[in-house]
Amino acid sequence: MVATAPEEFLVCRDNIEEIGANFAECFKKLAWDSKDQFITTPIHALPTGNETGTFLALDLGGTNLRVAVIQLLGSPSHGTLIIEQKRSEIPAHFKCASAEDLFSWVGDCINDVLNSYLENSAVTQKPSIMKMGVTFSFPCEQSSHSKAILMPMGKGFTFKRTRDLATLLLSHEYCIPVEIIAITNDSVATLLSVAYIHPGAAAGIIAGTGTNATCLVPASDLSESKQPKEGKAVLCNTEWSINGTLPPVEKYRTAADIALGNASEKPGFQPLEEMISGRYMREIVRLSMGEDIGPEYKEPYSLPGETCSSVEACTEWTEAAKFLPSGWNKEKVTRFMEIAKAVSERSAVLLAAATYGLMKFNGAVEKSKGGELVIGWTGSVLEKHCGYQKRYQQALDQLLGDEVKAVLVEAQEGGIVGAAVLAGMVMEGTT
Repeated sequence: MVATAPEEFLVCRDNIEEIGANFAECFKKLAWDSKDQFITTPIHALPTGNETGTFLALDLGGTNLRVAVIQLLGSPSHGTLIIEQKRSEIPAHFKCASAEDLFSWVGDCINDVLNSYLENSAVTQKPSIMKMGVTFSFPCEQSSHSKAILMPMGKGFTFKRTRDLATLLLSHEYCIPVEIIAITNDSVATLLSVAYIHPGAAAGIIAGTGTNATCLVPASDLSESKQPKEGKAVLCNTEWSINGTLPPVEKYRTAADIALGNASEKPGFQPLEEMISGRYMREIVRLSMGEDIGPEYKEPYSLPGETCSSVEACTEWTEAAKFLPSGWNKEKVTRFMEIAKAVSERSAVLLAAATYGLMKFNGAVEKSKGGELVIGWTGSVLEKHCGYQKRYQQALDQLLGDEVKAVLVEAQEGGIVGAAVLAGMVMEGTT
């Protein structure tokens, strides 16, 4: 346990402009020469909004699995219709099991949705095949829309073997033949789902169990090995959470951050994620309390994120004490309140600085002067954590000034909708 004062987390807030500028420089370098970050996708454009069709969609994240059948309605509504959907929490034991075991369970969930779809009274004829789009919230190497090789996963998953994602999914027997035509990651799906409704959206941002971002990158900013075969730009999966983004934040890491990183499954692998994402915010709070945390939260990751958020919503220590173990005195509760708020504020500030740096690097800030910069987002931290979205917006506004207005658009069911949108783009040749 490493006691850390709340003031140590607020240093980032006072240096946000410097951090944002440093992120822009960092991203420029990573886009050019990193093999693990700014991973190019086979996508060179955003959706037109005219794509139509009915698709099977899957979204596998760090915590949940979503499977759905989705209809793209196209013009003029640019809307989507979720016909069937199933959401399941990923059982903890699969995170330590083999990839085959995990995807066998995923296959069972897919069959549940397909069977429900067939039983739907609106389905008059069994489809001969279901075209499928997949959102996979972990690093992949992609050579085509339908081929993706798994890279080390993080987020509590321990299996390391590189495997072809489509092969794992298609090893299961389904009640309707399935063809995987599109694979992407969560941040790409977030951007595509928002851009289907808001043409010109600039980025897709994830802030939940983990964090990530996607944007269009000019081909001229990519090294020869990353150059697209066609098009003047390419959608890149930044994988900004991992170690290449350490330089802009390294001097702001506290003793609690260093202790958490050293005790993680892969020390040094994802320092930015450990300072931003929901999986780690609660652990930073726990560690920062030091010996004051008490026996109730002695075990790593035993402090629920919901507790931190609920305490942040309180203005009086007596109110906050209701969410904490009985017997905590005013001093201890007040300290917990201050640390919890400081940790989440730092997270929002760093998320905003990274977002700004990304948009500065790819030219979106300059292009948006005098107008709006639309940023698609998803994730439980931005959605549910007390005051987080407001802090993120305020930090972005501070960085962008008066010339550009940041407009945050939630990607409703972005993982599954984005997978369906990409499948529609592939079918209509608009990628």
